[in-house]
Amino acid sequence: MAALLKLFLDIALLRRGPQDVPASPVLCGLALLAYAALGFLLFAVGASPLIAAGQTVLDLVLLTGVVRTLLAAHGHRARFRQTFTALTGTGALFALAGLPLTLWLLETGPTPDAPALPSTLYLMLVLWSVVVMGHVLRHALGVSRGVGLAYAFGYLVVSVVVMTALFPQLG
Repeated sequence: MAALLKLFLDIALLRRGPQDVPASPVLCGLALLAYAALGFLLFAVGASPLIAAGQTVLDLVLLTGVVRTLLAAHGHRARFRQTFTALTGTGALFALAGLPLTLWLLETGPTPDAPALPSTLYLMLVLWSVVVMGHVLRHALGVSRGVGLAYAFGYLVVSVVVMTALFPQLG
């Protein structure tokens, strides 16, 4: 288990890529489970369990659809399991790091005198997650760093737009 945690941490630190992830259905399932569970907890901080479950499912559908579409468009369908495992494994780490920040943000509230530190840290975490997704996509798709980042940023925008359209209480 420590080796898997180190693998995902190394990917999050841009030291390794999806090609270093075993193409194991069991590992993919475990990473998916961790990503979904931690994502649900993150969503549940600010929403009812039913809404959080809907957001979690939507997040998984969007991630799966975008990854499958991009890999197919670039002729790399066979890389899905490793790419998806890398993204869900690192995504679980980001969700875990985001939980205390989200709680801190809820505690301080959106007042003019609220400290900027939790918001700044949360923004930095989101930006780093985009960098990591771009890194994974770059390697999986065989594209430049800039194209990988553009795809990752595009995914973030689509995800936010779809989430706020289907769950207006987020906006």
